[in-house]
Amino acid sequence: MEEPRDDILFILETHTLEPILSTIKSRCWIINFSPLNTDKVKDYLLSKFSGKLTEKVVEKFFNKFNGENLSEIIDELYELTSMDIDEVSENDSEQKEVSFIDFFRFIYLSNFYKVMNYLDDFDITSDRKLAVQFTQDLIRFCYLVLKTKISTEEKDPNLIKLANVIDEENFKKVIEFLSSVQNYIENYIHLNLIFIKLMLLIKNSFKK
Repeated sequence: MEEPRDDILFILETHTLEPILSTIKSRCWIINFSPLNTDKVKDYLLSKFSGKLTEKVVEKFFNKFNGENLSEIIDELYELTSMDIDEVSENDSEQKEVSFIDFFRFIYLSNFYKVMNYLDDFDITSDRKLAVQFTQDLIRFCYLVLKTKISTEEKDPNLIKLANVIDEENFKKVIEFLSSVQNYIENYIHLNLIFIKLMLLIKNSFKK
């Protein structure tokens, strides 16, 4: 930093200037950034994804905002738009269907960190009753995916996309596992282990 070339630009980032040497600070143009205003962030997200996602979906992701993860939230919202999930019904069953498509999409992308965050958001890995309900609903959804795969009737385009990348034989193993696990999930010590195995089975059910 003593005598950089004209085409060199250094950008230094720090939470505090105290440990920075005065000789370095004297060579820098110091710009202070204030914390992001949450109301402005919410308005920005609603405006940016207006017409692409419902306000309810955008607000759900905005609620994860902690002052430092805006870019991650925007990436997640863009992923939703790429899946053509642009309508979330007020009907609970339809909301669950969209949520399961999210669940499978994260696994398909091998983003297991987001999968676990998704499960945590719904308290599935901590509330055993919710875990049981989740597995029961997921079984019904899996059968719906299989039905979509073998039927020629017109279906939800998101279900068709999912069904097309599923290997039927391996997918049946997912259903078998779910059927066996719901009987003892209430007493199982480590819920996370159950869902990790479920994620691996689902991952293996996608066509190579």
